[in-house]
Amino acid sequence: MSNPDTVSRRDFIGFGIAALAASPLAASLLSACAGPAQQGVPTTKVDENDPIAKAIGFKNDAATVDTARFPKRAGEGGARQFCYSCSLYLGKPEAEFAACTMFPGKAVPRGGWCNAWAPRPS
Repeated sequence: MSNPDTVSRRDFIGFGIAALAASPLAASLLSACAGPAQQGVPTTKVDENDPIAKAIGFKNDAATVDTARFPKRAGEGGARQFCYSCSLYLGKPEAEFAACTMFPGKAVPRGGWCNAWAPRPS
Protein backbone atom coordinates (compact mmCIF):
# COMPACT_ATOMS: atom_id res chain seq x y z
CA MET A 1 0.00 0.00 0.00
CA SER A 2 1.22 3.50 -0.76
CA ASN A 3 0.98 6.42 1.64
CA PRO A 4 -1.33 9.21 0.29
CA ASP A 5 0.82 11.84 2.08
CA THR A 6 3.97 11.09 0.07
CA VAL A 7 4.97 12.54 -3.28
CA SER A 8 6.56 10.39 -5.91
CA ARG A 9 10.03 11.20 -7.14
CA ARG A 10 8.60 11.87 -10.62
CA ASP A 11 6.07 14.38 -9.23
CA PHE A 12 8.70 16.06 -7.06
CA ILE A 13 11.01 16.59 -10.06
CA GLY A 14 8.08 17.83 -12.15
CA PHE A 15 7.10 20.39 -9.48
CA GLY A 16 10.74 21.52 -9.21
CA ILE A 17 11.04 22.07 -12.96
CA ALA A 18 7.75 23.99 -13.03
CA ALA A 19 8.89 26.20 -10.13
CA LEU A 20 12.21 26.96 -11.85
CA ALA A 21 10.42 27.80 -15.10
CA ALA A 22 7.98 30.13 -13.32
CA SER A 23 10.54 32.08 -11.24
CA PRO A 24 11.69 34.53 -13.97
CA LEU A 25 8.07 35.30 -14.79
CA ALA A 26 7.22 35.84 -11.12
CA ALA A 27 10.24 38.10 -10.63
CA SER A 28 9.33 40.28 -13.61
CA LEU A 29 5.71 40.56 -12.47
CA LEU A 30 6.76 41.53 -8.95
CA SER A 31 9.20 44.18 -10.15
CA ALA A 32 6.59 45.65 -12.51
CA CYS A 33 4.10 45.89 -9.65
CA ALA A 34 6.62 47.31 -7.19
CA GLY A 35 6.52 50.83 -8.60
CA PRO A 36 9.33 53.38 -8.91
CA ALA A 37 10.09 53.57 -5.17
CA GLN A 38 11.04 49.90 -5.13
CA GLN A 39 12.96 50.14 -8.40
CA GLY A 40 15.29 52.98 -7.46
CA VAL A 41 14.68 56.54 -6.32
CA PRO A 42 11.71 57.08 -4.00
CA THR A 43 9.08 59.40 -5.47
CA THR A 44 8.39 61.25 -2.21
CA LYS A 45 10.90 64.00 -1.51
CA VAL A 46 11.90 65.03 2.00
CA ASP A 47 10.06 68.09 3.27
CA GLU A 48 12.24 70.52 5.23
CA ASN A 49 9.35 70.85 7.73
CA ASP A 50 9.34 67.12 8.48
CA PRO A 51 10.14 66.69 12.23
CA ILE A 52 13.20 64.53 11.56
CA ALA A 53 14.42 66.93 8.86
CA LYS A 54 14.06 69.88 11.25
CA ALA A 55 15.86 68.04 14.05
CA ILE A 56 18.92 67.35 11.91
CA GLY A 57 18.90 70.66 10.05
CA PHE A 58 18.03 69.21 6.64
CA LYS A 59 17.97 71.72 3.79
CA ASN A 60 17.22 71.05 0.12
CA ASP A 61 19.90 73.62 -0.74
CA ALA A 62 23.09 73.37 1.32
CA ALA A 63 23.76 77.08 0.77
CA THR A 64 20.76 77.92 3.00
CA VAL A 65 22.04 76.07 6.11
CA ASP A 66 22.23 78.19 9.27
CA THR A 67 25.96 77.80 10.00
CA ALA A 68 25.56 79.44 13.41
CA ARG A 69 23.27 76.58 14.43
CA PHE A 70 25.23 73.96 12.46
CA PRO A 71 28.91 75.01 12.45
CA LYS A 72 29.82 71.67 10.89
CA ARG A 73 28.67 73.16 7.56
CA ALA A 74 30.80 76.32 7.97
CA GLY A 75 34.28 76.85 6.61
CA GLU A 76 36.32 75.09 3.97
CA GLY A 77 35.38 71.58 5.13
CA GLY A 78 31.69 72.43 5.21
CA ALA A 79 31.83 73.82 1.69
CA ARG A 80 32.38 70.26 0.42
CA GLN A 81 29.44 68.81 2.36
CA PHE A 82 26.44 67.95 0.19
CA CYS A 83 24.06 65.01 0.14
CA TYR A 84 25.84 63.54 -2.89
CA SER A 85 29.16 63.47 -0.98
CA CYS A 86 27.63 61.81 2.09
CA SER A 87 27.89 58.12 2.94
CA LEU A 88 24.14 58.07 3.70
CA TYR A 89 23.24 59.08 0.10
CA LEU A 90 22.29 55.81 -1.57
CA GLY A 91 22.50 56.97 -5.18
CA LYS A 92 25.37 57.74 -7.48
CA PRO A 93 26.95 61.14 -6.76
CA GLU A 94 25.72 62.50 -10.11
CA ALA A 95 22.07 61.52 -9.42
CA GLU A 96 19.76 64.54 -9.05
CA PHE A 97 17.82 62.79 -6.24
CA ALA A 98 18.47 59.59 -4.31
CA ALA A 99 17.32 57.66 -1.28
CA CYS A 100 18.94 58.47 2.05
CA THR A 101 19.22 56.20 5.07
CA MET A 102 18.11 59.07 7.34
CA PHE A 103 14.75 59.28 5.53
CA PRO A 104 13.54 55.78 4.63
CA GLY A 105 11.28 55.77 1.59
CA LYS A 106 12.07 59.39 0.70
CA ALA A 107 14.47 61.08 -1.67
CA VAL A 108 16.92 63.90 -1.00
CA PRO A 109 18.46 66.25 -3.58
CA ARG A 110 22.15 65.88 -4.40
CA GLY A 111 22.78 69.52 -3.36
CA GLY A 112 21.07 69.18 0.02
CA TRP A 113 22.64 68.89 3.47
CA CYS A 114 21.88 67.74 7.03
CA ASN A 115 23.83 67.49 10.27
CA ALA A 116 24.08 63.69 9.89
CA TRP A 117 26.48 64.24 6.97
CA ALA A 118 29.40 61.81 6.97
CA PRO A 119 32.05 61.63 4.24
CA ARG A 120 31.42 59.18 1.47
CA PRO A 121 34.21 56.62 1.12
CA SER A 122 36.37 57.19 -1.95
